[in-house]
Order: sequence, then C-alpha cells, then structure tokens
Amino acid sequence: MVETICKKCGNNFKTWVSHLKLGKGKYCSYKCASIGRILSEETKRKIGEKSKGNMYAFKNGRQKAGGYIRLYMPDHPNCNKKNSILEHRYMVECILGRFLEKEEIVHHIDEKKDNNIPENLYLFSSHSEHTKYHHSPFLLMSNLI
Repeated sequence: MVETICKKCGNNFKTWVSHLKLGKGKYCSYKCASIGRILSEETKRKIGEKSKGNMYAFKNGRQKAGGYIRLYMPDHPNCNKKNSILEHRYMVECILGRFLEKEEIVHHIDEKKDNNIPENLYLFSSHSEHTKYHHSPFLLMSNLI
C-alpha cells in the first residue's frame, strides 16, 4: 500500500498500488468520489424511475417478482414505494369489498404464489394464525374465500 492525497478534500489516505495503476484510488471515500459528479438529465430520470417505482417495468400493469404477481396501482392506499401491490391481496380486497389490514395474511392453498384464483386464496387475520395453520394444516377456519 502507498499513501496518497485525495483529489477532492486533500486528506492523506492509503490505497493499493494496483488501484493507482488502473487509474483508481484518487479519492479517500465514496463521498469525495461522488461530489461534483455531473449527471445528465437522462441519467437523473432513470435514477428517479428506479427509486420511485416505474410503471414501465410492469407489462400490462403486472410484474412477477419473487414468484408473486405485483400490480402497478399508485393510488392504492397500501401500495409500496414502487407503487405496486400484490395481486392476491387485491383479489381478496375485491371479493370482500374493503381494503385489507396490514396484519391480515392471504394464503395460497396450493402453495403456488402466482395462482390467484379466488378458490385458491385463504384469509388469515394475523401472521400468528397463518403460522398455526402451517403447523397444523388440518385446522381450516371458516373464513375460506
């Protein structure tokens, strides 16, 4: 390692010789490296879309993520930072005619995360109720949808 001077703040710091040979190791920290970086309007737009939720990532308003289907619904009261909600939760909301509470859990009976037909969905009032079901699967409650 060699000691060098940060091009932004002037502090001394240690870096690897190989980094200097590659043209790296100019700054002492990520903060110094990013200060003064000029981003084009196009780059700023792309960063903003990724951070806010981008409807264009949803094909026909739907996107598969982690096995579940997400719907682009920016006006829904329970949408996440990317303006989407889980389709199975939305299906149950439509059937019940009300928004689900955050603690309510919708279970897929056949364990297939993308099978959101009403006959395959089961509503639990809490996470603990859902956990009890998985530990004793023969105890079905009367709130089958």
